Amino acid sequence: MPSQETPQDHPYDVLKDFNTAMLVTMLADGAFHGRPMAVAELKKDTGNYFVTSLDSPKIAEIEARPDVMVTFQNSSQYAVVKGTAPEGLWIYEKQ
Repeated sequence: MPSQETPQDHPYDVLKDFNTAMLVTMLADGAFHGRPMAVAELKKDTGNYFVTSLDSPKIAEIEARPDVMVTFQNSSQYAVVKGTAPEGLWIYEKQ
């Protein structure tokens, strides 16, 4: 099967049309934990933002093991992003 990847595409250009994603974290025992997430915002030069409660277990999972994978899928395409969640990720809180 030929690759659909286009190396010159900016990640934002590939991801901008997705509105949901699957966030995958790793638990302390090495098991993977995936859950659907609503995409709050995608910014071309700064990253991907998701909405969650500050007391969500995923916060502790990411703080303990910040390597994450996010998959995006719609009816005609998919994308996978792997990386390290930055420190201070949980700075936005609705007042």
